[in-house]
Amino acid sequence: MERTTLFLLLSLGLVSGSIKVYEASGDDCATMFYTELFEVTLADSQSVDLNDEANYTGSCSSTGPTMTIAFTDVEVGNSTLSDVEVTITFSTTDTGYWSSETVKVSYTEDGTTTTGEGTFNSADMISQDFSYACTYTTIYDLSNSMKLELELFQLQAVNVENNKFAESYQCVNWISKGAWMGIFAGLILIITTILSIMMLMSVTTPDRFETSKSKCLIIPHEH
Repeated sequence: MERTTLFLLLSLGLVSGSIKVYEASGDDCATMFYTELFEVTLADSQSVDLNDEANYTGSCSSTGPTMTIAFTDVEVGNSTLSDVEVTITFSTTDTGYWSSETVKVSYTEDGTTTTGEGTFNSADMISQDFSYACTYTTIYDLSNSMKLELELFQLQAVNVENNKFAESYQCVNWISKGAWMGIFAGLILIITTILSIMMLMSVTTPDRFETSKSKCLIIPHEH
């Protein structure tokens, strides 16, 4: 995966105040999450961009680890959602890597709590010294007909220092798999052509010919 520095867009957004960086801390843990679009499609097909909400609380746990972003009251249409929580779980390895595993969105409406859960496997085997960033619009299908849509997001599960993202692994490579296939196929074709030309050039014109006075070639054989 291509390695890059922290999003320039993140810095610009912090200056303009148009985006939000979600920070969560706890016992022996610290996580950070940033996204330009943080839209949740509810079970009744209504959508809400949680970036529009002014207040949130963040918490994390080193066992898991997990990150929870909680909102108190969220206005959706003519109704109000309470206890809105987005929980992201991660996994870590003894060799120094982390991965995102699942995401869960829950909310309470008219006394009824609805929960949607699904896989969140975007970040896979990321070094604990790096964050993960993706410029694609990514939609995660959750249970109970819910969806989570993220765009231009960055995530760091461990080793957050000075409330800043570390250098990031990008979800987009500079050269796609199809381009690599084309490059390798082209190289094989070029090498084959060069070898063929070299072999043709190594063929020499014969400088000895048979004449009527030449001694006949006799090949002995046994009866």
